[in-house]
Amino acid sequence: LLFFLILALGLLFFLILALGLLILALGLLILALGLLILALGLLILALGLLFFLFLALGLLILALGLLFFLILALGLLFLALGLLILWCSSKLTQAHNGIGIQVWPLISRSL
Repeated sequence: LLFFLILALGLLFFLILALGLLILALGLLILALGLLILALGLLILALGLLFFLFLALGLLILALGLLFFLILALGLLFLALGLLILWCSSKLTQAHNGIGIQVWPLISRSL
């Protein structure tokens, strides 16, 4: 009877051991799933940072385009100033000589 009791206790010990190994395997599975979810999260984070990089590049290109329009506006301003100076000088020359160099009528006819 004592032999069977010790045998039953040994079998119970192996049953508890098997149950512990099963719980350990389940824990490792959950750990692997957690690492997979972490990897997916990092991938999504990297994609988000890539999106922000493209956004920054787009804003840079937009700023360059606005700079181009600023340079264009400055060029038009200088063109207008040059035409104004030309017109004023032709008017001054006409007033001085009576005839003068008739520059502005030539320009206005060509326009």
